[in-house]
Amino acid sequence: EVEEGTIIDQILSFHDWNTKLLFRPNSKLLFTYSSLRTQNSFSYSTLFEEDQTLDNDQVNNKSTIDHIDMQFQISPHLQILASYSFSTYKSGSSFALSSEEDSTLIISSILLNDIRDQKVGLEFLWNNQKDLLMNFGYDYSKKKVSYLINEFAQYEFDYFIFEELEGRFSNFFYALDWTKMKWSLNIGARLTQFQELKR
Repeated sequence: EVEEGTIIDQILSFHDWNTKLLFRPNSKLLFTYSSLRTQNSFSYSTLFEEDQTLDNDQVNNKSTIDHIDMQFQISPHLQILASYSFSTYKSGSSFALSSEEDSTLIISSILLNDIRDQKVGLEFLWNNQKDLLMNFGYDYSKKKVSYLINEFAQYEFDYFIFEELEGRFSNFFYALDWTKMKWSLNIGARLTQFQELKR
């Protein structure tokens, strides 16, 4: 029979905030900046009176996104879009079981994960102001992922692993939309190239 513990402490917190800023120096040019931040954490402690042990658990997540783009209307037929973005995501969790009497650590586990992504892109939009819209462009992104696992247990071997992966993506894309009376045609293509940089 598994002993049911008594939760003696429990905390949950969450917050986020976002920002958007627009700047139009003239009728043909528009700059936009947007940002998002989120963070949440959850922790609780459980007491097992029969075994005289205390269990502490914690989970944390945090993410950030920053994005900048520029829209330039060259002519009624042609528009250029340029953009840059950077985002991060971090998550972690921990577990610890200790003796209530003298706080001796019996089992512990730590898990961490970190993801970073940055991207720059350029896109052209052309239309004939009638029935044809065409866009094509290129974007380049660099992604980095790392994770850590650290585990401890009394009378057993410790376990530790850390790994980091990094790569870049090159994307070419094209799309065409044509509409004529009751007819509509959509054609698109995308080519992606991946290169591993670090492992």
